Amino acid sequence: MLGEINTFQPKKYSLPIIIGIVNIIAMLYAPILAVTISEKRQELKEQYQNKMTIFKTLMTTRFQAISPEHVRSINMVPVDFYTNKKIIGLWESYVDHLSHTPASPTDSLEWNIWGRKREDLLLDLLYQMAMELGYSFDKANLKRAIYYPKGLAEQESQNNLIHNALLDILKGKNPIKVEIQGENKEVKP
Repeated sequence: MLGEINTFQPKKYSLPIIIGIVNIIAMLYAPILAVTISEKRQELKEQYQNKMTIFKTLMTTRFQAISPEHVRSINMVPVDFYTNKKIIGLWESYVDHLSHTPASPTDSLEWNIWGRKREDLLLDLLYQMAMELGYSFDKANLKRAIYYPKGLAEQESQNNLIHNALLDILKGKNPIKVEIQGENKEVKP
C-alpha cells in the first residue's frame, strides 16, 4: 500500500545466529591475524637491527674510511635505509665524493680539503641516521666525541709507508741493495 513504510523485522533467533557466525569467523581468522602481526613485528625488528648495525659500524669507523667494515656498511646503507630519501641523498653525495679523489696524489692541501669534505659529508649522513634511529646527537658532538689514539694513527701511517715501500720494491722502482760483508771476494755475475 502506498502510505505504509516497509520495515524489516528480524526474527528473535537471528541475533544469536549472527553472533555465532561472527564468533566462528573470529576463531578462524584470529590465528592468521596473530601470525601476520607477529611476522610483521619480527620484520620491523630485523630492519631496525640492520640499521643499528650499519650505524654503529659507521660510528666506530668514521675516521677509518678505508677499513673493510666501513666500506661494507656504506654499501649497505641503500639496502636498509631505502625508505628514507634524505639518508639516501646524503649517502649518494658521500659515495660520489669518495669516487672523486684529488688528481694529484702528492698535493697535501688538495687532499686535506678533500678529507675535510669527506668528514663533513659522513657526519651529515651519520646525523640523519641517528635521527631516524631515535638518537639526539648534534653534529658538533658527532665530530668531536670520538676516541682515536695517536698511537693507532701513527701505526696506520707506518703500515701505509711500509705497504707503499714494498710496492715500490715489487714494481722495481726502488730495488733492494745487497752488500756482502766479509772477505773482499769479488763476485762475478
